Amino acid sequence: MNVAFLRKSLLTFATRGLSAAGTFGLTFTLGVLLGVYQTGLFMTGLSCLMGMKVFGCFGMENAVLRFGGIHVGERDQDNVNTHFFCSILVSLLISVPLAIVVFWGTCWISDVLFHNQDLITVFHWVAIEFPLLVVSLLICAWMRAFNLSEVSSFFEIGMLSLFTSLTIWCSHFLGVPLSAGFCMHALVIMTSIMILVGLGIIGWRGVRIPTSFTTISPFMKSLWTYFQIDFVFYLTQWGGLVALGYFVNSSAVGIFSIAHRLAFTVNFILTVFDSIVAPRFAHMSSISDHAGIKRLALDTTKYMTFFSTPIVALLVFAPSWVLAFFGDGFEAGKYSLILLALAQFVNVLTGPAVFMLTMSGYHALMKNILLIASVIGVLCYVVLVPALGSLGAALAIFIIMAFQNIVAAWAVNNKMNINLLGWWKKSPAQHG
Repeated sequence: MNVAFLRKSLLTFATRGLSAAGTFGLTFTLGVLLGVYQTGLFMTGLSCLMGMKVFGCFGMENAVLRFGGIHVGERDQDNVNTHFFCSILVSLLISVPLAIVVFWGTCWISDVLFHNQDLITVFHWVAIEFPLLVVSLLICAWMRAFNLSEVSSFFEIGMLSLFTSLTIWCSHFLGVPLSAGFCMHALVIMTSIMILVGLGIIGWRGVRIPTSFTTISPFMKSLWTYFQIDFVFYLTQWGGLVALGYFVNSSAVGIFSIAHRLAFTVNFILTVFDSIVAPRFAHMSSISDHAGIKRLALDTTKYMTFFSTPIVALLVFAPSWVLAFFGDGFEAGKYSLILLALAQFVNVLTGPAVFMLTMSGYHALMKNILLIASVIGVLCYVVLVPALGSLGAALAIFIIMAFQNIVAAWAVNNKMNINLLGWWKKSPAQHG
């Protein structure tokens, strides 16, 4: 691993650390200042927002990483300009009408789907935040395509959560009444500010309104496949919260959401490396640099495993102690936390398998793997959540993640002849 890559990894680790701290900070803030019930209301809204985001982005985050990474690597500014404006325009054409529908349908969503009128205000702000979050996440993807992974974190939900947490604490000390709706309102303000900053950086990178439009056919054709991939990821990461809101109640969502967010600290190092290596995999694949892909993949898996092991050990062996920091009532999620932490550790142990397939032309194969995982996931949610509550949601997520990551790692070995579980073996092929 060269010095430049290591330096960028450390910078990205620092900004991703802030982003992870933001996710953890918002979780802590909600638990301490709002309690179990209001935390459940906010997280119900956030889990639905992330599902809407999948439709608004419509696979463009991964498409930008792939095609943007290739065009940036080739210094093809015309294609960069065309693809940037295409991605933003398509996302707005999808997200704005859907946001209007959600805004006017908040009473139905709250009453019929979640049986709780206290969610009406939350979903009003969710509808407003939706197109803003989509644009922010696409800016994030373009930052990564520009090889600015250390900057991209500022436009993701984690860093937005950090800024939102600071706003909530300031409001608390000023005596402002806090609620789930107020917290979602604060998220809207922070996202709006970051979009303005992001557009300034994009302009500084030389992106301009296209004077002539290059072909975007491969980009557009890939969106349906990437959308399906993103949708299955949503089921894995957020489906448990939605299922609990539908089958159980908002308090169960509040308890589970704390365990869910804590488990993602295991996955933190994976997001650090993925933000760096995804466009590199795309570029290496375009020039058929198989040796480079193999070396990068094995090094990435090795470092992710080393960094994640102490975190998963803490969450698995001392879950009650960790959950106690969030106030009364959250320790009930200790068994869910253990399962969720182990699920994320499986994700880490299998390395960047998913990104290797999606960035190297095997995205259709990855889509099929994830579609099977989604069917398994829906069945698990429907059967396990009504029967076991939060523990059932955690068990469902564990089953989904174990299946999709182990099969993805097998596919990488089968299609690309790279055994991600063999990073510990020293051979000339790996280190030459």
